[in-house]
Amino acid sequence: MSGNIIKNGLPEEKAKTFWKKLNFGILFDVDGVIARGSTPIKAAIKGMQKIIGPDGKLTVPTSFVTNACNRSSDKAKQISEWLGTEIKASQVIHAQSPLTVFRRYHDKRVLVIGQGKLKEMATDLGFQCICTIEEIRDAFPKLDMVDHANRKKLVLFYSFV
Repeated sequence: MSGNIIKNGLPEEKAKTFWKKLNFGILFDVDGVIARGSTPIKAAIKGMQKIIGPDGKLTVPTSFVTNACNRSSDKAKQISEWLGTEIKASQVIHAQSPLTVFRRYHDKRVLVIGQGKLKEMATDLGFQCICTIEEIRDAFPKLDMVDHANRKKLVLFYSFV
């Protein structure tokens, strides 16, 4: 065994053949496993360094799953910064990712509800004709009974009608 040990702890000559024989991949949960909110968990990041090769790239096919509703490109950039290696948007699976299978609705008007960059996320998923609950509220303000200020105005309005 040579004294030349690579980052993951294997002797260099064994590592070359080991990584070529991989027949598995890893799916990491981001929320509460790799990070809490936007703060990476130090022990998790240290552990993940074991699958980053000497060239700075992941040595194992890896994807990341999250319940967060962000754009994949934004989450990939964040994970890349935590790990110090490139993570592609295609490696990130979000709660909304399964919606890509609804291709028959991609050219239909769809209502997206949630927080964050909703229209951008829906566009990334393939939807073309998107409206948000905020747009519905702006078009039909009398429908919004959740807005307490609006509710008071409507009660006053309808009490005089």
